[in-house]
Amino acid sequence: MTDDELWQYFLDRQIARTHPFDKDFVWIPKEDFSPMEKHFVKEFNVFYPGTSMRSMGLWRHVHAVEQEDCIFVHICHGNIARFWPLGIPHFFIDVLPYLIFVWCKGVSLHSLFTRPK
Repeated sequence: MTDDELWQYFLDRQIARTHPFDKDFVWIPKEDFSPMEKHFVKEFNVFYPGTSMRSMGLWRHVHAVEQEDCIFVHICHGNIARFWPLGIPHFFIDVLPYLIFVWCKGVSLHSLFTRPK
């Protein structure tokens, strides 16, 4: 299954969605993620509590994070789980803009990853 197909699958099953800066953040039920888990590899991620997983795309890929009762997913660039040097562009494209965004807004970084009620 391609990353575009995975993303569409998650969009079709979303229970919440936000667009805090320049990308969509989507939450889906854990039971809807289970059939797709085989397309992901687990990784350690300092920014997210819970299990962090990335799909197999080398550049553009889906990042999924297990939360209490759901899975938080979004599109990332530079799959560090497949090739660690991609962490450099990943940081500048997907991490740094959000660190600047939350600093300017005066909100917690983790508030971006909290499912809206």
